[in-house]
Order: sequence, then C-alpha cells, then structure tokens
Amino acid sequence: MFYGPTEERMWAAVAVAGRDAAGQAREFDIDLYGEQGRLCASLRGWCSAPMAALEPAAVLDLYRWTWQGRGDAAQSAAATQIWLAPCFAALVPELAGGAPCRVLPAQAAGSAAEAFEDLAAYLFAELRQQLAATAPAPVRWQLVWPLEEAGQAHGLLGLFKTAALEHPCFSAQLIEVPAVLAASQLRAMLAGAGNDSLVRYQDGRPEVLRPVALPPAGPAPQPWMEQGSYALIGGLGGIGRAIAADILAASSQARVVLLGRRPPSPDSAAVLAALDPQGGRLSYVQLDAADAGQVRQWTAGLAAAGERLRGIVHCAGILDDRALLGKQEVDFRRVLQSKVRALVNLDQATAALPLDFLVCCSSLSGAFGNHGQADYAAANAFLDAYMVQRAARVAAGQAHGLSISVQWPLWEEGGMRMAPALVDAMRVRQGLLPLPQRSALEALRQAIALGEPVLMPLYGQRQAMAAWLDAAFSAALPAPAPLAWSRCAARSPALRA
Repeated sequence: MFYGPTEERMWAAVAVAGRDAAGQAREFDIDLYGEQGRLCASLRGWCSAPMAALEPAAVLDLYRWTWQGRGDAAQSAAATQIWLAPCFAALVPELAGGAPCRVLPAQAAGSAAEAFEDLAAYLFAELRQQLAATAPAPVRWQLVWPLEEAGQAHGLLGLFKTAALEHPCFSAQLIEVPAVLAASQLRAMLAGAGNDSLVRYQDGRPEVLRPVALPPAGPAPQPWMEQGSYALIGGLGGIGRAIAADILAASSQARVVLLGRRPPSPDSAAVLAALDPQGGRLSYVQLDAADAGQVRQWTAGLAAAGERLRGIVHCAGILDDRALLGKQEVDFRRVLQSKVRALVNLDQATAALPLDFLVCCSSLSGAFGNHGQADYAAANAFLDAYMVQRAARVAAGQAHGLSISVQWPLWEEGGMRMAPALVDAMRVRQGLLPLPQRSALEALRQAIALGEPVLMPLYGQRQAMAAWLDAAFSAALPAPAPLAWSRCAARSPALRA
C-alpha cells in the first residue's frame, strides 16, 4: 500500500510475519520510510521464492551417440608423438621428418579384455613418463588405429581425457583410418583431424561422435519377466540394491541373484532380509567376475539346475582415486579388471544362453574423463565400446540379448554424498543435478526398451544441460568435467557405477 510519493533514498523496517514448520522466517512485513521519517509504503506478508523455485523444473533426458560428418576443421596443433597400430608399421620410414613416430606393441593372443588392459597399461606408463619429464611443455599425442577394428581402442579415451583434465599441457586424439592406405594419405588425415578427441575417416571423409538428445517419451514398460532370474554383478552396492528392489517390486515370481567378491556375511544377510523379507526370491553368491573360471563354473551351475537366466546387469567396479602421476601400474590394472575383464568373462560364458539383455553400468567418466580416475574412466569407456561391438555380434547370431551400456551420472541416493556447494556449482555450470533413484530406475527401463548400445541419462535443467554439451563438443580443448565427478576438489565423492 502506498501512502504518498516514494523517495530516491528510503529506509526499510522489516518484521517477521510468518514462519514455516521448521521455524524458518518465510513471511515479512516491510515499511518504507523517507529521509524525514514519513511512511511512504507498506508490504504485508511479503515472501520470496528460493532461486531454485524460479528455475526450470528438473527433467530426465536421454542421449544417444551418433557419428556425424564434419566439415573442414582448423589445422591440428602439432603432435609431439604419433602412435601407430602394428598394422601401420611399414609406414614409419615414409612418415619421417614430422613428429616422432612409434609403433605400439603387437597384442599377444588372449581375450579382448587382456589385450585392452595391456595396451592401456603400456600407454599409461608412457604417459606418466612423458608428463613427468616434460611438464609444463605441451604434450600432444595422435594415435592411429585401423577402422576395421573400430571401437577396440575407444577405452583409451577415458585415460586420455582424464590426463588432459589433470595436465592441461596434454591433449590426445584417437584417429581411425583404413588399414590399407599410403603414407601421404595418412599424413593428410593427421593434419586435417582437427582437435576432436575421436575422429574416424569413412571414404576419406572425417566423422566425429556426438551426443544427440532423444525425444521425451512416456514411462517405459517393465522389463522384468515373471519366469526366470536376473543376475546383478556387484549387487550389494547401492545401484545393485536399487535394481534388485525394483525387480522384486515389479514382479511376483522373478528371482534375483546378487554376485560379489565378498564372502557372505551378516551384512549381506541383512541386505537380503531387507529386500526380500518373505525369502525365496533373492540370493547372494560369492563370485569374482574378473576370474573367468569362476564365471564359467557359475553359468554351468545355472544350466545344471535348469535356471533360466533372462538378464545380467554388470554394476561392479572398484575405485583407487589418485592423480595419474601417483598411480602404479598394478593398481591401474586392478581397477580395469573389475569392469573390463568381468564384462568379457560374463559375455563369453553366456554367449550360448538366450539372454534378454546384458546391461553395463558405465559412467560419465568414460565419456569426459575424471580427475584422479584415469583407470576407472578407461574401464568405463571400454564398456561403452564393447557393447557396441557386442550388438554387432548379436546381429550376426554370435550372442543373444540386447547389449546396453548406461553412462550413469552421480546418483542422488545409493551411498554417495557430495558437498552442497559442489552440487550447486554443478547446477550452475552444467545444469546437472544428482539423479534421483526413481528417475535412475526409469532411465534403466527406458534404456532396455530402446535397446541403444550406449545411452547417457542426464538429470537437471534441459536447456542448460544441452548448452553445456554443445559447448563441450564445439570447443577445441578437452571438455571440463562436472565438478561432481571429482574427488580432487574438496575430496568430493566421485561417481561410481
């Protein structure tokens, strides 16, 4: 209410007029006085809304990854090291005169997991040595891989992107080219690769991998069938327990087996009792999925018991968060094996089973890197690439069931916690919020319904998230990871799948 003309300079008398249930002041009476003490205006019961209430509502958006043609790019920064897959060894003499060119070691016979672990460990050691010896001088790698083996080396991107976050002087590219080409062609491709972290040349034209938002969809159907069982690797973790509870709640007969490295204990018994109070539908089996023999023995036991295994969710993993220069190879390999070797063992042991799906709980760290998690990021990037390859094998009749890798962001629930200041900074800078469990389970159902080999669920403010992704993939420098992914910043909990 106004009592007369207002003045350029006034004084406000504020009194609390109402409180909420927690006792916090929420409504105020305000009187505005002029310089001479004249009452100019009054506001009764005035309240303000938190800034979050004025922002767009949080939504769950799903992104798929697609290859897109790329026009002419700016001249690539000069490489300080070129790495060639063994099939390109004959080109080394013709590439002389440019950046030092080295051939990667030939991969020994073994599984895809062992081959990747050896390659990643080799480059991890080389990277540590070069960064320690040359910092802060720029280190730029270009790694050339045959297009015909596309995806096999994609896991290296998690390692490279983490190294670039920890060491801004470092950058790297993975460039996929035809296995048969002339040195002059390769030289032109290296020069024209731009600054994208992953480039492939199809018919001589460069293509880059980009996230594309899927149209919003209604609730997905429940994927859990009544007859049969589901195996959750790393099932005692927060994500595994949430998925187990969802399966048991959505069905009346489906059985769930949680598998993990730890022996049965009172703690695991308490989890079973809480999730399955009536008993009979939930069990725990001690199994190290990184041990191929244990996995084969387990699947043989299923067949002998006549158990119909309908689906597997691989949500196992371990963390050993340390800066790249502080990591040791034995620890680097241990983190890789918990995800990489476990997935390959599971896939090989169940190749003949009529699965409905095999789902991997990957992480955004594989797509963007994460401080202190060079090994964990590389492992998750491998999961993503492997599921793309598995989908092709399923189409060829060499395996069964959908192949799905879900690149989880930080869950709001499930054991991980983050400082409120970092949550707020993530919201402001990227529009991201921790993923509520209900939305996470809906994302999982959507992923199974869609059948995309790699799916990235993001939760937060749609326009802000889209703007962040657009900026991240249009920038020449490595995309900054959301603050929530880093344990290095105020020791905030890192995301974990």
